[in-house]
Amino acid sequence: MTTVNILGVRVDNVSMDEAVDMFYSMIRKGSEKQVICTPNSEFIVDAQKQPVFKNILNESTLSIPDGNGLRFAAKFLNETAKKNYGILNFFTGLKIGLLGFLSDSYLDVLSHTVTGVDFIHSVFSDPRSKGLTVSVIGTKYLDGSDSATQAISAFKKTYPLVTFVSGTYGRSQVGDNQFTSRDLDSVTADILQAQKDQKIERIDLLLVALGHIRQELLIKDMIDKVSCSVLIGVGGLLDFIRGSKRRAPIIIRLLKLEWVFRLLVEPTPWRFQRILKAYFRFCWLVYTYSFKKVN
Repeated sequence: MTTVNILGVRVDNVSMDEAVDMFYSMIRKGSEKQVICTPNSEFIVDAQKQPVFKNILNESTLSIPDGNGLRFAAKFLNETAKKNYGILNFFTGLKIGLLGFLSDSYLDVLSHTVTGVDFIHSVFSDPRSKGLTVSVIGTKYLDGSDSATQAISAFKKTYPLVTFVSGTYGRSQVGDNQFTSRDLDSVTADILQAQKDQKIERIDLLLVALGHIRQELLIKDMIDKVSCSVLIGVGGLLDFIRGSKRRAPIIIRLLKLEWVFRLLVEPTPWRFQRILKAYFRFCWLVYTYSFKKVN
């Protein structure tokens, strides 16, 4: 397996099948405390000012490329490393943007996009998922609903081979896109109690869906407090599963325009700020990094 460094963050060049095989290899070997991260362009931007977050990404067992932006950036950095025109690398970026949009195979430095949502679906759909034990940490909302509990109900209907042990919350909503973290001991106690009640010595997979940074920091803090083989931060997965948010249609995803869909269905200042960071801020950081290397 090859890796790519994007602004100091390691990303593994794996396909979906390879990632799923690696996951089940961890389970089969009885591994403990393995962390899978799903970096996208927003992760990379935030990692520049969050050294602890960056370390978690770089020290993970598997770092899957969750987003086409990483593939464009990897190709651009590879090309400018071979032939660097300084500030004129802008035109190299335009060429890569056009050719990458027209031909997926052109983006050959990172050969695949493996989104966290699709990765979990592939893991749960695999025949090897029979008997897989899973716990979920989500969000408690203002209306009292619990995203983990709701998602588990939906998961059970779709993936009957998987054993869902427990669902709890790691944060509570206090306002519009505002959340407060629940204390670590309470979250851990819920997970351990469910394992004790069901006589399960160790869970295979812990899904943590709290939004990036918050979920990775929670994984870091609780990894030694729970008995679990693999821990993974899954961002907005539970919102898609429980139906509170829609994924972009497959044709939009294939055209690499999911960000346009998200802005159209959720035209809020919060969403606009995230898109600015994930696309425009990310592109600027990658671009300036490329020509600074020649100075």
